[in-house]
Amino acid sequence: MARNTHVAADTAAPPLTAILARFVATHPARGWSDAVEHEAHRTFYNWLGCAIGAARHTAADAALAAVQMLQPAPQATVLGRAERVDMASAALVNGITSHTFDFDDTHLKTIIHPAGRWPRPCWRSPSTRA
Repeated sequence: MARNTHVAADTAAPPLTAILARFVATHPARGWSDAVEHEAHRTFYNWLGCAIGAARHTAADAALAAVQMLQPAPQATVLGRAERVDMASAALVNGITSHTFDFDDTHLKTIIHPAGRWPRPCWRSPSTRA
């Protein structure tokens, strides 16, 4: 088993997710309509439901088993599971599970992959409780 997987975090790096979230949440002129905001919420819930729904799928089991061979630091949550892994691996596994049951390649109204970027901001929140 690999044992040399510790990578020190840059503690001086700016909290980019928090900065972006604060900007979006407090911007006085949203620049989008209520309908766009409604669809953004629907897209996020769709992504989250797909990720949690596939949390016990064999694809998730295989990805998590591969990640755990590297003995990752327990920093972040894999959605729908008790296991904790490093942040990058959580983004990877959550990305895999969120696409296990999605149909955005076959459902013409969502062929644009509207939720494709959700795993990245979501891996940080469970770790930082932000």
